[in-house]
Amino acid sequence: MALSGALMLLLAHAAFKSGLFLGAGAIERATGTRDLDQLGGLIHQIPVTATFFSLGALSIMAVPAFSGFSSEWLLLQGMLHGFADTNTATLIGLLTGVTVLALTGGLTAVAFVKVLGVGLLGQARSSGAATARDVPRSMQLAMGLVAVPSIALGVVPGLVVPLLQRAVVVVEPSSNRELKSGTGLALSQLHGAIEPLMLLCGFLGVVALIMVIRARRPNHARRSVAAWRGGGEEPSPRMQYTATSFGEPLQRVFADVLRPEIDVEVTHEVESSYYEQAISYESRVNDVFERHGYLPVIKIVNLYGRRARRLQNGSVHRYLAYGFIALLVALVVLA
Repeated sequence: MALSGALMLLLAHAAFKSGLFLGAGAIERATGTRDLDQLGGLIHQIPVTATFFSLGALSIMAVPAFSGFSSEWLLLQGMLHGFADTNTATLIGLLTGVTVLALTGGLTAVAFVKVLGVGLLGQARSSGAATARDVPRSMQLAMGLVAVPSIALGVVPGLVVPLLQRAVVVVEPSSNRELKSGTGLALSQLHGAIEPLMLLCGFLGVVALIMVIRARRPNHARRSVAAWRGGGEEPSPRMQYTATSFGEPLQRVFADVLRPEIDVEVTHEVESSYYEQAISYESRVNDVFERHGYLPVIKIVNLYGRRARRLQNGSVHRYLAYGFIALLVALVVLA
C-alpha cells in the first residue's frame, strides 16, 4: 500500500511540479523579476497564469480534491498500517517516514501560502507587477496540459489503481490487491476510503446554494466607505506583508540550521546622537545545501575541467596517440 502511495505521489509530482515550474517561468516573463517581494496583485494582471499556478500550489499543499492529497493519503495509510509489524527496524523506518511526511507537508503549506498570498493577491509592489501582461497562448496551453493530470489524479484517483497494482505486483509478486477499483480510493482489507469526487460535488453544491440564496435576496443600495485607518493614510503596497516578513517567524525556528545573516545600520542626526536619521536592515539566508553540497561539487568539476583542457592542444599527433592508447587498452581488456 505504501509503495502504491509512493508511485501515485510520483505521478502527482510529475504533473503539478511541472505546472509550478512552467508557472514560475511565466510569472518571471510577465513581470521581469523572480523576487517575491516585488510581486503582488498578479491574479488581476495575469489571471490565466495565476489560475494554473494556483492549481499546482493547491496540489502540492495536498488540499482535498487535488492530486497531492490523494497520493499522500494513500502513502500515509500504508505507513500507519505498517505499525502492526513487530520488526524494530521497520517500526523505526515507518515512524521516521510519518514524521518527515508531516513536517514536509507543514513546511510546504507555509511556503505556498506565502507564494499565493504575497505574489498573487494584494497590491502590486513594483512597476513590473503592476504592468504585467499574460504570457502567450502557447505557454498557457503548456500549463493547462500539465494541470489536467494533476486535477484528474485528485478528483478520480481510483482510475490509476489498476496501473499501480500492476507495478506493485512486479516488485512484490505475493502482495494482495489492497485497493479497490473505482473513482476514489478504498482499502479492500482495512477500514479507510476517500471519494474526492463526492467531496468536490458537495463543495460545489454548497457554493451553488449560497449563490442562489444571495441572488434571491433583495438588492440593497451599496455605498463605498474608506476602511478605518486610525488617522493614518490610505493603505499602500508598502503596508502589506512581504515574503520576508511572512517567513521571518519560521526563519527564527530554524535559525540554527539556516543561520541567517542580519545587518542593521543606524545613522544618527548630526545635531544629536540620540535621534536616528535612518535605519537600514538587511537579512540574508544562504542556502545550506547550495553552500555545502552543490558548490563543492561544482568546484571539483571545474577543477577537473581546467586540468582536462590540457589534454587537447590542437596537435594531431597527440590525438592519434590517444586513439592508439585507447586501442591498446581495448585489446588488452578484450584479450
